[in-house]
Amino acid sequence: MSTKNKQHFLSILNFFKISFFPKRCIFCDDWFEAKGLMCKKCINSICKMDRRKTKCLVCDSEIDKMDKNDTDTCSSCQMGRPSFSRNLSAMDYNDALGKLIHAVKFGQHRQGCHDLAEIMHRLIPELNADNTVLSWIPLSRRRRLQRGFNQAEEIGKLIAEKRDILSLNVLSRILNTKPQARLNAEKRVENIKGAFVPLNNDKWVGKNIILIDDVITSGSTAQAAAETLLKYGSGRITLLTAGRG
Repeated sequence: MSTKNKQHFLSILNFFKISFFPKRCIFCDDWFEAKGLMCKKCINSICKMDRRKTKCLVCDSEIDKMDKNDTDTCSSCQMGRPSFSRNLSAMDYNDALGKLIHAVKFGQHRQGCHDLAEIMHRLIPELNADNTVLSWIPLSRRRRLQRGFNQAEEIGKLIAEKRDILSLNVLSRILNTKPQARLNAEKRVENIKGAFVPLNNDKWVGKNIILIDDVITSGSTAQAAAETLLKYGSGRITLLTAGRG
């Protein structure tokens, strides 16, 4: 069986498992029947995790006491403001969120995207849908075939439906880059350079774009994606992520 056919078969199998059989929550191990990998109790719990740290108003990273200034931006954004206008993360990256994201990305548990979309939908403030397109950071063709889906796309479409915002694929990833998590900040920038090209230009030029991703760490991937979109005529770009590493 080819990789593509195998992924299609697994998707059908997961659909029937989700639709007709109860499952155990990956956190509390209780049985539940809703979509996703988490029961409502655990989603409520993860959404109540505290975020009292002072955050950068641009990239949403923690501001060190030494960086504190009148503009409420971190030292990195003071030295060079990113191409995206702002990153909004639902929560700080932690063990609970990491377990969920790992199950989705590496355990091929596509249904976990429903949990991530619900967490982001609850914790990210209201968005202006006027003159706005919601999209996502794309995967390379090879990585998408390996995983069977793009988790950012799945999350993005679910959030777009919840917030009544037009969703559209605006970028293609043309390079099979190395996984960013294995590289330091400097190598991440070099690794992602030239990785994106625009798609469906006539539908988003001049409009503000909301880009979805699961986690932001150095921001190099989001920076490269935003630079490409701005180069081809987009409006303001806002990044929405589940976790801030």
